[in-house]
This record gives sequence, structure tokens and C-alpha cells, in this order.
Amino acid sequence: MDDSLLFDVMKEGKADTRVLTRMCSYFLAAEEAQAQTAVNACSTVSETVGISRSLVNIPIVRIDEPMAKLAVNKEKNIGMIATVPTTLDYTSALIERKTKEVGKKVSLKS
Repeated sequence: MDDSLLFDVMKEGKADTRVLTRMCSYFLAAEEAQAQTAVNACSTVSETVGISRSLVNIPIVRIDEPMAKLAVNKEKNIGMIATVPTTLDYTSALIERKTKEVGKKVSLKS
């Protein structure tokens, strides 16, 4: 657990190269330690998972992907509540990607 990641993203307003590098190194370390799966439990840094997935051979689970998929498949109006503002940007982008994947329009409010 690295609680400085969240503070760094909030300070910069996005997951910058330093945050991406650290996240990739954590996933690589998990694989080196023979983990069979890695879980990213923070929506704010979840955008780093895409690049990280290309670097390791173990699955990386984004905790927010199943939530977004379920919301898009079941609902037309989706509301979001988050503890930090940066989460809203990344979760909105994820939900928008999921709506495009299923070819559906939803109303999204935070």
C-alpha cells in the first residue's frame, strides 16, 4: 500500500509519469514475488493499469471495472459519489468507455 500515490495524483490533478512508474513497478514486483493476480483497489490510479497490463504476465484486476460494467448494463441514469475529486474524472472516463463498448447512452452525474 502506498498512500502517497493518491496525494501525488491530487496534487498534480492526474496520474503523472511518476505515479505510472511507481504503479508499474508494484505490479512487476507482485509478479516477481509469484503473485497469480494483482488487484488495483484505487480508482484514482486505475488508469495506470492499462500500461501495467502490457508489462506483466499476471492478470491485473481493476476494482472499478466490474462496477462500471454492471452500472452501464443495468441503468440509464448513473450517479457517482467519491471521496476525492480525481476519482470522478477517472470513473467518468471508465463508464464512458463501457457505454461505447455496449453501444448504449447513459446519463452520468457526479
